[in-house]
Amino acid sequence: MYKDWFSLRDLPFRLSPDPDFIYFGEQHAEAFAHMRYGVDEGSGFVAVTGEVGSGKTTLVRALMRDLRDSGNLAWAYIFNPVLSPVELLQTINAELGLPSRSRSKKELTELLNEFLINQKADGGNTVIIVDEAQNLDPVVLEQLRLLSNLETETEKLIHIVLVGQPELRGLLARPDLRQLAQRITVRWHLEPLDREQLGEYIAKRLHVAGGNNATALFDEQAMDLLYDFSGGIPRLINILAHRSLLVAWTRGRRSVGQDETVAARAELHEVRTPLRAVPPMGWGARLSVAAGVATAAAGVAFLLVWSVDDYPGPAGPPAAPVARNSHSLDSLPDMPGTTVVSEARAASGATPVGQVAPVVASRGVIRSADVLQRRLGKQPVFDGAVAAMSELFKAWGRRPVTSDESRVPSLDLDSQAEDRGLRYLSGDMTVALLRVVDLPLIVELDPGNGGLVRYVLLRGMDEERVLLDLGGSLLVGRSAFEEAWNGRGHLLWKDRESLVRSIGSGSGGPEVMRLQALLARSGHFDGAVNGIYDDALKESVRAFQSASGLSPNGVVDPLTQVVLYNADTSRKRPGLGEAMRAALSAGDLS
Repeated sequence: MYKDWFSLRDLPFRLSPDPDFIYFGEQHAEAFAHMRYGVDEGSGFVAVTGEVGSGKTTLVRALMRDLRDSGNLAWAYIFNPVLSPVELLQTINAELGLPSRSRSKKELTELLNEFLINQKADGGNTVIIVDEAQNLDPVVLEQLRLLSNLETETEKLIHIVLVGQPELRGLLARPDLRQLAQRITVRWHLEPLDREQLGEYIAKRLHVAGGNNATALFDEQAMDLLYDFSGGIPRLINILAHRSLLVAWTRGRRSVGQDETVAARAELHEVRTPLRAVPPMGWGARLSVAAGVATAAAGVAFLLVWSVDDYPGPAGPPAAPVARNSHSLDSLPDMPGTTVVSEARAASGATPVGQVAPVVASRGVIRSADVLQRRLGKQPVFDGAVAAMSELFKAWGRRPVTSDESRVPSLDLDSQAEDRGLRYLSGDMTVALLRVVDLPLIVELDPGNGGLVRYVLLRGMDEERVLLDLGGSLLVGRSAFEEAWNGRGHLLWKDRESLVRSIGSGSGGPEVMRLQALLARSGHFDGAVNGIYDDALKESVRAFQSASGLSPNGVVDPLTQVVLYNADTSRKRPGLGEAMRAALSAGDLS
């Protein structure tokens, strides 16, 4: 490719986590020091978190290489933590060279404990490193906590390092995992690189690849754009820098300037939808309705990156998205208790949950998909997503997208929802499923002509129409909506009872008791609230699912939890049917 053209020995921006290329800026150096301390001196867990693509796995690889030179130290690296408790023990034992074929937790633990005692007697340590730890089931985390109990009278026999995405912080904050959380003695969160660090990061990778310094291949304007487009996320920097070098090579240029970086970014946006990160949330539930339409697995993160059309200019950081009246998001007046649906009001104050706000709407119903798609084409991708997210948060009585949140290069609905005490669920859906869920959600609509999808809030719905927020409230016929909709939806919900991500046969404890109480209030369970998920409880769950139009599989997945919470009429929540009725009664819709 371009190695010879730029006098490089290696590709400088590969995505593989090669520790030779690690950049020890302030953030990564601190994270590495925390992990190393946990291995050498710590008496509890170490938890290191960071956004997708922030360089966590590269740090882990650097740590493992460092451990190889540490003498009498044994370690197990778990990179795929979607395991059962028994599989976790088998994997740890196999990594440590111990017998691992047994299915008995007692036998596996005894073998491990004997090894740890001998290792400590020889003056050595043992460490378990779990990458992508946000995927750990709470039951498996509890198994890790129990392993940390293996100790002598004076010290721990094993040290455990958890590395994962920001969702790991939410997982560790669960009330039922508080015993584990108390044992985490060292925590660190990796932040994105700043503009100065980005220059150092690029220079380091070019140096390792045998090239010139950063300013020889990337001028300052190019690096400004790399920072603006990537937000300082190392993986996105690598993707954009690699493509920029490729563009420069195809144009016969010896360095990368502003034009090459903009062209590289445009090439990355030739796909139909904006870039999206897909962290494996571990929810694993497949959304389905009685009509038999299977849908995709939940847990796809809503991550929208600046498009070229929305790019604010080469100088300085990205400006905050603005509404049509040119007011910035943080300068709009606070309007508690009302929601006039327009971009000019996208960031006003929150409406209390359960209170349906008045709307300003176009008269008549859009019946033609072509007309709807022309309206969609006028909606800016990024600003439209900001407005949709803000209105969705306000529907739940939460603060809208803040000015600081809107200035970053990406919108992560998952983490922003977590910050507001809400949970996030997404996947491929059907109109029938929308009616079952009965919550406002963000839908992906296709403007046609190969344009990028638009993220639009679906606020209300009845048998024939949907109420959309699209620069104002818009009443759209169901057929026109279905023709423009790609079937994906992003919804928020409040997990009031702190249920686990999936409850079924074999589950037990406080979360099952809370589930039994919820089912009892819905009239679908009359047994003892004893925390045991037995056959009687499973049949009650199946009966509830059937009555609600869900697939009666007896597993209380997130979708079932959403509908179960909806059945509790004592708690206020936003609803599609209620919003549509309120809009119609206001007299502005026909």
